[in-house]
Amino acid sequence: MNSEVSTSGTWVYGAAILLVIVIGASGLYMALSGYFKHEELGSREYYATLQMAEFENRGNRAPNPILKENFDGSGLNILGVPSGEAEAPKVWIILNKVSADEHPLMIPWYAPAFVDG
Repeated sequence: MNSEVSTSGTWVYGAAILLVIVIGASGLYMALSGYFKHEELGSREYYATLQMAEFENRGNRAPNPILKENFDGSGLNILGVPSGEAEAPKVWIILNKVSADEHPLMIPWYAPAFVDG
């Protein structure tokens, strides 16, 4: 009877160790394969740059577009175009970078952009 308890305890410890190894190997694989560079996690520095451009120009309600080349030394060219929205007067778009799924990086994503010309 005592050997049965000892054997089942060994199986539990073995299964726990195996589970930790599998989870660790999965995390390592995901990190090395670039999994965390996709979508929002990979684009967060670009969205931070867009937010900085929006913040610096928040008071500018002029109807003309604003072009920021190599904004803040980031190498990103950012265009602010009128949106027609009161709470977000301009839509900010990165011109020389797209997301992992080939969509433009822009804020706010819901506002329309108007370019007249």
